[in-house]
Amino acid sequence: MISLHLFIRFDFTMCNPPFYSSIQDVAQSAEAKQYGPNAVCTGAEIEMITSGGESAFVGKMVKESLDIRERCRWYTSMLGKLTSVAQVVDILNSHSIDNYIVTEFIQGQTRRWAVGWSFSDVRLPDTISRIPNQNPALSKCLPPHNTILQPVSCTSEEALHEALSGVLSSIDNIHIRSQKTTRQNEPSEPELEPKFDFLVLAQHDTWSRSARRRQKRKIPDSSSSSVGEFDPPSITSSITAPSEHVLVPSMSMACSIHTRQLLPHDMDLEVGVGMAKIQSPPMVMKKKDFIVEFSWRKGRRPRTF
Repeated sequence: MISLHLFIRFDFTMCNPPFYSSIQDVAQSAEAKQYGPNAVCTGAEIEMITSGGESAFVGKMVKESLDIRERCRWYTSMLGKLTSVAQVVDILNSHSIDNYIVTEFIQGQTRRWAVGWSFSDVRLPDTISRIPNQNPALSKCLPPHNTILQPVSCTSEEALHEALSGVLSSIDNIHIRSQKTTRQNEPSEPELEPKFDFLVLAQHDTWSRSARRRQKRKIPDSSSSSVGEFDPPSITSSITAPSEHVLVPSMSMACSIHTRQLLPHDMDLEVGVGMAKIQSPPMVMKKKDFIVEFSWRKGRRPRTF
C-alpha cells in the first residue's frame, strides 16, 4: 500500500501476523498451554497459518521496509511466540538496523510481544524501547540503552544545574539549550515534548579521547555532517514552546539531560555506563541525592552518545 502513495509519509504500521507455520503447529501450541482457551477460536487458516510462521512473515516485512525506509517512521508487528522475538531481532541485525524496540503486552493469562524498527535517527527512551524486568531469555534481544541514569550528590539542584552548565560550556563545537522546569506547575498529563534541563546538540564528536587526539593531529572527523554550519557554543535560558521542534535537523547528535531528586524506586534502576545497580554500593537516601538522566534523542552513531 505504501508503494502506491509515493509522495505520502506514514507515521507507523501495525501488524498482527499469522502466528503458525502449519496445522500441526497450531495443535502443538494448544497442547502446550496449561489452561484451556477462554474463547472459541474464529480465525481462518489463511489468517492463522503462513509458511515459516510469524517470524518469517515479519522477516518479509523487514525486507520490504528496506525499500520504503524513512517514508514510514516506525514499522511494528505483534508476535505470539517468545522465540520469534529473537528470530526477528536477528533479521534486523542482519540488515544493520540498530534503531528498534522490543515490548510486551500482558492481558490476563495471555502474553504477547511486539518488535518495532525505524530507519530514522530519532531515538526512543528506554521506557519505550526496552522491557523493564525482562525475561532472561529476552535480555539478548533488547536494543542498546538510549537512557543512562547516574546518581550524584550535590548541595542543591540549582548547584547541580550550575555544575552541568559549566561542564557543557567547556566542550567545543556544541550547541546547548537550557530549559528551566517549573515542577510545581507541571501538568498532570504528559506533555508532547519530553522534559529536559539541557539539550545538547552536536554535529560531530568533539569530546571523546579519540576526538581530542584527532584535534591535536588536525585529522577531520569522518562522521561530521556536510549540512551547514552549526552555532557556536552557547547556553540560552529560553524555554522551548511545546509546539516547537526541539531538535535541529542539521545536527547529527542530540542528547537531553534531565535532573531530579533520587526516589526510593530508583534503587532498582540500572544506572551508569556499566549499568551497575544503585544498590551496589548501597546508597543512603538523603535530600542531596539526585539522578541525572541522559537520553539519546537523535543520531546514528551510538559511540557519540
